[in-house]
Amino acid sequence: MASAGSGMEEVRVSVLTPLKLVGLVCIFLALCLDLGAVLSPAWVTADHQYYLSLWESCRKPASLDSWHCESTLSSDWQIATLALLLGGAAIILIAFLVGLISICVGSRRRFYRPVAVMLFAAVVLQVCSLVLYPIKFIETRTNGWEVSEHHCWKIFLAHSCPLPSYLM
Repeated sequence: MASAGSGMEEVRVSVLTPLKLVGLVCIFLALCLDLGAVLSPAWVTADHQYYLSLWESCRKPASLDSWHCESTLSSDWQIATLALLLGGAAIILIAFLVGLISICVGSRRRFYRPVAVMLFAAVVLQVCSLVLYPIKFIETRTNGWEVSEHHCWKIFLAHSCPLPSYLM
């Protein structure tokens, strides 16, 4: 007996692996670290007399107890650094939302590559800001202050974490 059809439908099951959840957690961590870096007041510190962030520059003369602060948004390179960081944060937020929606909807396979490309673009923007800030700071300041970049490296490492999980 030959049958024309078996009457059975093929059902594809999409399995949520722990690696995808780890990737989503890493994206969220990268977003939190971005926010911390943008809001941090201590991108550059010098002997408790000078602090430079992305938003303001504060000095404390040795003879006074009060701080004198001024906006840093008048310098082109500081605006560019801020734009690169905020652009990377926006891309990470979009990647996080796309990844979260794809997990909730269940069509994760289709979104792996776009999320990975967005995260790679965010890493490129963050690395550009990581390189731009200390180079331009050292060019403009010649007082021998040491640049404190610990926030920037945290961002870079957090962005590099989710990429392999979305490429697999």
